[in-house]
Amino acid sequence: MIERCTGISRLYDLPCDPFCSKITALALTYGFDVGFASFYIIKNKSITGALSLLDGHVNIFFPEKADDEITDELKSFLSFISPSSISTDKLTAKRLNLKISDESYIVKYENPVFEENNEYSIDVNYKDVYTLLVNSGFELGGYNDFLSDFALRINKRTANISLLFNEKNELISTASQTFIGLKSAVIGCVATDYRYRGKGLASKLVESLAQNSEKPVYIFCREDSLAAFYGKIGFKITGRWCTQI
Repeated sequence: MIERCTGISRLYDLPCDPFCSKITALALTYGFDVGFASFYIIKNKSITGALSLLDGHVNIFFPEKADDEITDELKSFLSFISPSSISTDKLTAKRLNLKISDESYIVKYENPVFEENNEYSIDVNYKDVYTLLVNSGFELGGYNDFLSDFALRINKRTANISLLFNEKNELISTASQTFIGLKSAVIGCVATDYRYRGKGLASKLVESLAQNSEKPVYIFCREDSLAAFYGKIGFKITGRWCTQI
């Protein structure tokens, strides 16, 4: 059965998982009373899955042990809402017969400290962050959309950001916990100015975020080669993500 959530408590039973990080972080950020975001629980006997729909994009966490009946129901539900894009794990994509347009590895940090960290970066020049990310190949859409989403998540403490500057106080590297969910977090938006690449700046930011996270940390690699890069600083491959557009 697929039911719409009306409160965050309905998502408490979700496990530690990167897609659950995204779904619960979005729910904590936007709540349950806005027209552009909705959240759903997928109940299958004692198994719980979840789905978020935000501005036409769907994130899915679907348990491996879910039976064929709930799988067919999820297929019908997706057909009904007709999302513009879907992100989930590779196994779920195959079960739902999604036409995969992009995919790569999911990695998880294996050397956590899990110390309480109450430092959140609020005073950020988001224009500089946006420019660095776009120049590094990230497809973020317009600046105003990026600002309204990312700044809100930081203010809601469902995201955090680390920055490095040169001697002229110019931003040269950045990494973020882009989604801080109920039981885990996702690191993303990792970029370094081309003039400073090859010095290990981004890896230091990522390792620091992972070591000081209060929760287990995952990364959705942008390409397969990055799995080896993150493996050098303590991340291990746990699966594959994929997207249908």
